[in-house]
Amino acid sequence: MKNTHGILILILLMLPLLGHAQQVVDMSSNAIRANDRIEVVGSGFSFSGDAGKDVTWDISQVLGDSHTYISFESDSTGGIVRNDGKSLSTFVMHGDSLLQTGYETPLEQIAYSVPVLTMRYPMGYGDTWEKDFHGDGTYCHQFHERRIGKIQSVADGYGRMIISETDTLRNVLRVYTLKTSSIQISPDSCINNPERLKQEIEERYQWYARGFRYPVYETITSTSYDNLTPVATRQYAHCCMPEIQRLLSDDHNEQIAKEDSLQQLSSADIFRYEVSNKDNVIQIDYALDKPAHIRTVVADVMGMVYRNQQRSCPAAEHDVMTIDCSGLRRGHYILYMNVDGKVYNAKISVK
Repeated sequence: MKNTHGILILILLMLPLLGHAQQVVDMSSNAIRANDRIEVVGSGFSFSGDAGKDVTWDISQVLGDSHTYISFESDSTGGIVRNDGKSLSTFVMHGDSLLQTGYETPLEQIAYSVPVLTMRYPMGYGDTWEKDFHGDGTYCHQFHERRIGKIQSVADGYGRMIISETDTLRNVLRVYTLKTSSIQISPDSCINNPERLKQEIEERYQWYARGFRYPVYETITSTSYDNLTPVATRQYAHCCMPEIQRLLSDDHNEQIAKEDSLQQLSSADIFRYEVSNKDNVIQIDYALDKPAHIRTVVADVMGMVYRNQQRSCPAAEHDVMTIDCSGLRRGHYILYMNVDGKVYNAKISVK
């Protein structure tokens, strides 16, 4: 029996972590691409909802009927230009980072000598980054404009998003970005007059769903100041509907969607959980939509089983299972959970 268990666990160690997979924004799945054209639906601005784990965001009541197209095209320098019909933003990929190098409207034209970090890949729940930026350009085709500031971002929530009564997206990651800018407009680039500074604070929330390249929902709040005195606040939001993104030629995300669909067909996901380790006692906080039989196994990298227990559990909004791993050698182990035939996995450390 030990050999059988060992072979089983070794096979399980080679499988992807299927259960409770958290969305991660990565380059292959979520980086912008030249020649993409997406349609976004305008939305009434609403509170962005809670941060944290296993959050539900409901936007089904705020979607409007205005439609805008956003296109991405290559430029002569190898960058990608985003055109939303009102502004042009130029981006380049540098290592693991998406950088904004330029911005243009009928009134402004900015080239960033220190680019604006827009995304660093990969980004998962709890990840943060920040970076300064610096740009110069023109305003109204005659004044020099200088923008200096800082941008910082955190993936502050994951869970599910309700799009409509019949469409709920799971494995959704929310990314919050705060961008603060100091703006100086002067007749000459050599004139530096700090008494004439303007400021801008922008908050942006983006919701990324597994299997979709672009944020499915986005809200922006932008407030302008004149020497620290608030002048105006602009708030808007839009949604890039799942059915629209499915029209993109995107082999990578199509494969993800196919795998997720097969997984959902094989077994309904009735089990949601979070694993923590408190003094080498593994704690599984879980919610169970209906009664189920749960088996848990703790094994090492050689396939040796150290803990093997099972129980019949009633439906519960919140319950806890514990596995005492004190006495085990220090190192990494796999926690295998079988809930009515559906397998979930987690990597644990014994200290």
